[in-house]
Amino acid sequence: MSEQVDRTRVERPPGERREWETFCRSSADAPLRHVGSVTAPSESVAYEQAATLFPDAVDLWLCPAESVARYAAQPLADRAEGDV
Repeated sequence: MSEQVDRTRVERPPGERREWETFCRSSADAPLRHVGSVTAPSESVAYEQAATLFPDAVDLWLCPAESVARYAAQPLADRAEGDV
C-alpha cells in the first residue's frame, strides 16, 4: 500500500478574468482528458479560445476553475522552479 501524501488546498487569486478548466476528447471513443485551462471573461470567449487551441476535438468541456477543488502536495511556485 502506498503512503498517504499530505496535500493542501490550492487557492486561486481573485481577478476580473476567470479561468476555465478545459477538457477534450479527440474521437468519439477516446477518453475525456484535461488539457489545461484558458483565461477568459465569459464562457463563450473561453469556448472560442479552447476551440481555437483544439480544433480537431470532438468534445470540449469547460468548467469554471473556481468550481474545481484543487489539492497539491507542493505549491505550484516550487514546481515551476524545478523542485518537482
